[in-house]
Amino acid sequence: MRFFSRSRLSLIVLPALYLLLAIFTIFVSATVPGGAYYRIIGVNLVAGMVGMVSEGVLFYSVLLIFGAAWWLLIGAIGAQSRGGGISRPIAALGGLLSLAVALGGAAITSSALDEDLRKAGLSTVGVIQYVLVGMLILAVLFVAFYSARAAVSPVKIRTSR
Repeated sequence: MRFFSRSRLSLIVLPALYLLLAIFTIFVSATVPGGAYYRIIGVNLVAGMVGMVSEGVLFYSVLLIFGAAWWLLIGAIGAQSRGGGISRPIAALGGLLSLAVALGGAAITSSALDEDLRKAGLSTVGVIQYVLVGMLILAVLFVAFYSARAAVSPVKIRTSR
């Protein structure tokens, strides 16, 4: 099996998309008073919690390392579910986790978006951040779908060639 098969694409795409969003936000926040991290908290809740009590190296480490690891886990759930290499109970748990991440992330992000729209409007930077967050949330919905499908589908019988 090739490592870069379609079923394993989420292993690369989700963490890479998250890192792009996080690095973009770090650079943007250096020039925006108060930062722009509040827009991406929906896709990394732990960084949001750490950001309330700390800043600097600890916050950036959690933002980058924990966030990338989290999205790698979500990508692995999607890859295993789509590829058929996951048991039904684990697929069901992965589907529930993915759905909770999608719904929670969407709720938190919509609150931040509503606040941005009520204030001074939405800048180009904000649009880019929200588009990237939306792409992650949409991707995790696909992971939830593939996990649910793996949880209810008949077991595949693998044959060696």
